[in-house]
Amino acid sequence: MSVLQGDELMKIPGQVWLTIDDLTRPIGEEPSATLRAWHDEETRQAIKEADAGDFATAAEIRAVIRKYVPDWLAVALIGCAR
Repeated sequence: MSVLQGDELMKIPGQVWLTIDDLTRPIGEEPSATLRAWHDEETRQAIKEADAGDFATAAEIRAVIRKYVPDWLAVALIGCAR
């Protein structure tokens, strides 16, 4: 598998390129009422779980780190790779 470089990157059909400014600028839209309601309910549920002491175990945290974090960083964070 080859790595695309330079102008080749711009030839990928359907690819949208964003700058750092694009990624960090507010989108200028208010969230919908449905999204706000969903977020509020998720927050209420998370607070109930925290109040009940329902937190992730060390094994669950390690599993998420192994799934989403590159091996070199996982070793630094949890002392082991996948």
